[in-house]
Amino acid sequence: MHIFRSIPCLLFTALLGTLAICFVDGCPTSRYLVIHSDDAGFCAAQNAATIQAMENGSVSSSSIMVPLPGFPEIAAYAVAHPEKDFGIHLTLTSETPYFRWGPVLKDRVPTLVQEDGSFWQTSEDVAAHADAAEVAMELEAQIEMALVKGIRITHLDHHMWVMLQKPEFLKVYLELGLKFGLPVRLHRQLTVEETGELLRNPEEYQAIIQSAIARKNPLFDAIETNNYDVIPDQKRNYFLNALRGLKPGNSEFCIHCSEMREGALLPPHAERRQADLTVFTSDEMKDEIRRQGIRVVSWDELQRLNQGE
Repeated sequence: MHIFRSIPCLLFTALLGTLAICFVDGCPTSRYLVIHSDDAGFCAAQNAATIQAMENGSVSSSSIMVPLPGFPEIAAYAVAHPEKDFGIHLTLTSETPYFRWGPVLKDRVPTLVQEDGSFWQTSEDVAAHADAAEVAMELEAQIEMALVKGIRITHLDHHMWVMLQKPEFLKVYLELGLKFGLPVRLHRQLTVEETGELLRNPEEYQAIIQSAIARKNPLFDAIETNNYDVIPDQKRNYFLNALRGLKPGNSEFCIHCSEMREGALLPPHAERRQADLTVFTSDEMKDEIRRQGIRVVSWDELQRLNQGE
């Protein structure tokens, strides 16, 4: 009889062991999700919303735009809160017509700027005009500026998918990750929607990223960015459906959080960003994440999982 009574305990112990293996080795049915708030450093309204989403919401990661006016403020927060997950949002574009910004190296990188000294407006413009050596110089300077401030950088990603515009840029991106010992945001497979016309060969993409794979850089099976174009009153349902349809593997929701502040500098489509903040600080979203059994992770956790720690 004692043997039969012990069977449930043995089964429970075996189940716990299986769950532990799934956590460490990456079980095929596990769903890991980085909820990432982009564009920190753009302005005070963006910074305040990003901090709120990280402290009180479901957001597990953010990245900082060094050349923007909100950089000193968010840098000070990041230094005071080293437990928070902040990457560097490598920036080579200035997309807003009402407010322009340019490189931290100013006139030392002439191919990166228009006549007024500001960055090119689109990623396609950057691909058409920018010299890869100057791209490397500017982006290294942005990372160094963040390090001088004392920021504990967790990863690198890039604004408006600019580093996926052509092979030379992707190589610079990976070289920066290697030089600074940082993981970089990468798709596991080439994604045509985010790549430029000169980087749409899947075999070439795989060949270039092999160096990152060799050093166990995390890879994303899916990066959800289509939410940016969703109108505010449809954001809630959009994200709930995205959670419910999340597939196994490593995924990222790339969202944008901002407050609405009358008369203040605001990022593009601030009303959509306000909606992102509302959704991802809601109890409903937290409950749905738990209900779906999704593990929300930071870049630190993702890196440890990928390395089997």
